[in-house]
Amino acid sequence: MKKNPIKKVGLFATPKTMEELQKQLELLGAGGNGSTVQTAAWITWNFISQELDKLVETNKELDEMDEDVCPAEHEPDHTIEYDEDYVFYKVYEWRIYPQGSVLAGQDCKQLVESFPSLEEAKEAFPKATVGYRDPCNTYDHLPDEPDY
Repeated sequence: MKKNPIKKVGLFATPKTMEELQKQLELLGAGGNGSTVQTAAWITWNFISQELDKLVETNKELDEMDEDVCPAEHEPDHTIEYDEDYVFYKVYEWRIYPQGSVLAGQDCKQLVESFPSLEEAKEAFPKATVGYRDPCNTYDHLPDEPDY
């Protein structure tokens, strides 16, 4: 398998161990619906495991997948930005939109992962620049009329 095709949801922290996962699930179930939270989590786990098994077995699907929204000819750079709304540090990957995209040649900012602390984000992405970066994309080259 080249890369895991199942991307993390950047809005949520990713537990590093099974014990951390269990603690987070316990906190979510503290209002009396613990068994519902546990059941939903493990049904999701089984679904993801099943999907990965399918991909590993065929491997053909992985070769055909377009995993990147913004492919690049060089290593992407990253930024770590604080999100006040969700109180997380988000890591973004920066690339250039490819030819054929309506934003060809412009910066592509893609969310990679979120962390509860700056230290954890820096540990996972030590080369990342800390601070907000705006892609400054322009859309004035697009037609004003709808394409339907």
